[in-house]
Amino acid sequence: SNGYQVLYTHQGLIANYLTKVAPYSYDGFKVGPAVVEDATLGLYVSGKSGIKSIRDLLARARAEPGKLKATAEYGTLSHFMFLKLQKEQGVTFRLMDTGGDAAKLAALIGGTVDVMARVYSGTEDYLGSGDFVLLGEPTGKRAPNAPEVPTYKEQGVDFTFPPYLWSLFFNQDTPDEIVEQWAEVAREVTSDPAYRKEIETLGMAWTYKSPQDSAAAYASIQKTFAELVDRESAVAKQ
Repeated sequence: SNGYQVLYTHQGLIANYLTKVAPYSYDGFKVGPAVVEDATLGLYVSGKSGIKSIRDLLARARAEPGKLKATAEYGTLSHFMFLKLQKEQGVTFRLMDTGGDAAKLAALIGGTVDVMARVYSGTEDYLGSGDFVLLGEPTGKRAPNAPEVPTYKEQGVDFTFPPYLWSLFFNQDTPDEIVEQWAEVAREVTSDPAYRKEIETLGMAWTYKSPQDSAAAYASIQKTFAELVDRESAVAKQ
C-alpha cells in the first residue's frame, strides 16, 4: 500500500458522528470504493409473541404507544433504524440499549425485549427452531443474501433502510491517483467469482461502487440520519 493507510468500515462512521461518539464523519476521509453490502437489518420478535408480520408489529405498537421494548444499541445503525421506523410509521417503541449482537439475542430469547433489529446472518437456527420470527427486510427488492425473506414493501408497508455499505476510506492527504488505483483493484476483485463466493459464505453480498458513488451514498445516508437526530433532540427538549 506504499505506506498509505486504509480504513475498511461502513456508515457506522456517520452514526458515531451524529451521536457525538466521534468528532468526524465519513467526509473526514477520502472515500474509496465500496466492496460489500448487507441490506438485511431486519426486525425480529419472539415466536411466542403472536406477532407474525410487520403489520402485526405496527398495529400493536400503535395500540400501546411506548410499551413494546426494542433493543437498539445507542448510536448504531439499529438505533437509527428504529428512529426512522417511528418517524415514518407514527409509532413509539421503548428503546433499550442492551449491548451488542450476543446481548440482543439473549434479551429477545429471555423476553427482556419484544423486538430486535439485526442482520440475517447468524439467526437461521433461531428462525428454524421457531424461537424467533423475522418480520421482513427493509429493502426495495429482496436482499441477495436473504432471498427467501420478503421485504416490508411486499407486505404493504412502505419502509426501507439503507444497507450496511462497507468501503475503503483514506486519509485526506492521500493522492487521488492512489485512491483510483485501489478502486481499480476493487473493481477487479469484486468481479472475481471466488471473491463473490467468499462474501456469500460470510452471509453478506458483494457490491462494487466507485469512490464517487460511495461518497454519494454516504452523503444521502447522512442527510437521512441527521434529520432523525434533529427530530429526536426536539422531542427530548419538550
